[in-house]
Amino acid sequence: RNAAAEGFLERARSGGLEGAIVEQLPMIRSWLPAGAARDQLGLALNACMRAAPDPGAGQSAAQPTLKIRKVMASGPDLAGAQTIIVGLSLKRRYTTVGLLAKDGFGVKDVFVIAGTTLKEQNAMFKAIEQEAGGVEVSLDLVRRSIAMALGEGLEADRLPHAGLLQFVRLSGMTDLRPQV
Repeated sequence: RNAAAEGFLERARSGGLEGAIVEQLPMIRSWLPAGAARDQLGLALNACMRAAPDPGAGQSAAQPTLKIRKVMASGPDLAGAQTIIVGLSLKRRYTTVGLLAKDGFGVKDVFVIAGTTLKEQNAMFKAIEQEAGGVEVSLDLVRRSIAMALGEGLEADRLPHAGLLQFVRLSGMTDLRPQV
């Protein structure tokens, strides 16, 4: 953790961080427990702000927006695990992102499956519905559930799964903060 945060700080001081990464630093920093790594990311963010003081400087090019087709979540199972999946589409291309949150652990696992067919994506939703009792939910409910899982992870001094950043980016949750 500390070495990665130091790397961010070094790149920030040399002006080597892309706008898209800089935009996500405050959110990522909130996912970390108090300590050296969190402090280093704070310094990296400050260095980036000093390097690009005018609004809009260093912004990333607009990415095509994926449309959210369906959002589903299971209730917690007997082990305290909850599965969340979000079905996305762009034209006729489908991506499914999923997350496993576990009581006392936080965000334990994340998966991204890109380039599937609509039939394959629908089969994933059907499997979650039949095997885990999944129900269709709002993205706001998913956001709150993940925020609580992040809070549990912080309390347990556990980092979320590395794939969470991609899950957040693809599903449009641009400012997901832990709820403690």
